[in-house]
Amino acid sequence: MRGRRAPVDDLRAPRYDDPVLERFEALLVDGLKTEITEAVFGGPPGTKDGRSDPFVEVFVASIVTAEPPDGERRRPAHRMRRVEFAADGEGATFVLPDDADGEVVAVEAPPGRRVERGDAYEVEGGELRFYRAPEAGDPGVAALVRGSRARGGETQRPAEIDARLAAWSKDAAGADALLTKALSGTLLVLERLRGNDVVVVESEKVGIRLLNLRSRVTGSTRAAEEPWFRAQATLGVQAELEIRVALGEPEPEGIIEAVEHKLLRP
Repeated sequence: MRGRRAPVDDLRAPRYDDPVLERFEALLVDGLKTEITEAVFGGPPGTKDGRSDPFVEVFVASIVTAEPPDGERRRPAHRMRRVEFAADGEGATFVLPDDADGEVVAVEAPPGRRVERGDAYEVEGGELRFYRAPEAGDPGVAALVRGSRARGGETQRPAEIDARLAAWSKDAAGADALLTKALSGTLLVLERLRGNDVVVVESEKVGIRLLNLRSRVTGSTRAAEEPWFRAQATLGVQAELEIRVALGEPEPEGIIEAVEHKLLRP
């Protein structure tokens, strides 16, 4: 699988909207906005007309998957349901709805941050019981419930995401300083995502997730576009891309119901 959008240096190329890239870019943009005071925008470099203050652009350009080292394994598919709860910061027990049949396989508190069973919560009699009340939020808690088997399958593949930061300023020193701030902030955002699932799509029939994120800085460049200066860094984000498709009833399985035999005498 190869997802790609317009090259960061091609300002006229149309954007290719890939749901994985769009979702991951939005997470980086929203996270970086909490780390720096300068304006942060998503997408490839666009027009700078009317802008005078320094700013940062975040662009997630591509995702490329590879064949797993031991070959791709297709696991059985199950219907999945995501159940969300409002949290008031005081209550620690959340009751699953009666129609949420199945096994709770993951819990996030807040949504997007995976917490571990036994460390943060237990499941007893259709209830999620936290040892400590989750932070207030609506939603403040999300549970993923695995239901019955279905036709389809679930696969995981190693993936690498190409993410780019461009810091713009009217002087070279300012662009360099802003890139340092933006890069530090982005690495903090990625570290918070480490160990958590990035949910791209989650429905009963289709699920797309990024798992086990690891990141590294792969390069940097500088350029002048009068009257602006641009300092840019490239990050490689490694992950596991999980895709689940569950449609209809599962494939029938052959079952031996009876064995007939006859003894032949000589």
